[in-house]
Amino acid sequence: MEKVTQSIFDTAELSDVTLVCGVATFKLHKLLLSIVSPVFKAMFAHDGLEENKTNVVKMDDFDMKTIKTFFELAYGEVAFNGITFEVARDCLILCDKYDLAKSLRANLEKVIEKSFLNEWETASTFAILGNKFKFPDVQMAAMRQMKSQITSKRDFSPLKECPDVLTELLIWSLENWKRSRY
Repeated sequence: MEKVTQSIFDTAELSDVTLVCGVATFKLHKLLLSIVSPVFKAMFAHDGLEENKTNVVKMDDFDMKTIKTFFELAYGEVAFNGITFEVARDCLILCDKYDLAKSLRANLEKVIEKSFLNEWETASTFAILGNKFKFPDVQMAAMRQMKSQITSKRDFSPLKECPDVLTELLIWSLENWKRSRY
């Protein structure tokens, strides 16, 4: 199925909706998008919505590279070669916004786990996003990395917006400290 959907994305054969992102356009397929996202399904199922009337979806809230990567993900692409931290972060947000199917979200989670959790700052960002947007595998992988790098010199201020992540780190630190003392 993955190769079939990817070839459809590349050729835009039988497309019936156009996605507009700035000056870029993508020819996409209502049926496939409806299968992988209940948000798109609702958008295309209601006669009163502009997107269904015009067969045009405007997405200007992210840059073209992020939008293209998100729809490659929706169409089953798993390579993510050269994906940047910013694109991965924004794709997580889009997956939540459009409620992308879990099986497709898992591909993005794997890329994030392999590529972006080696630094404290990126790991803390993904721990927060994983918590906020219900990506438990991303959150847990980020937390593991953060625990391995925890020191008093780390910047914990971004974690103030996510008490769950901060609490888990604090509990882990206290338990670790207790074990080392006794």
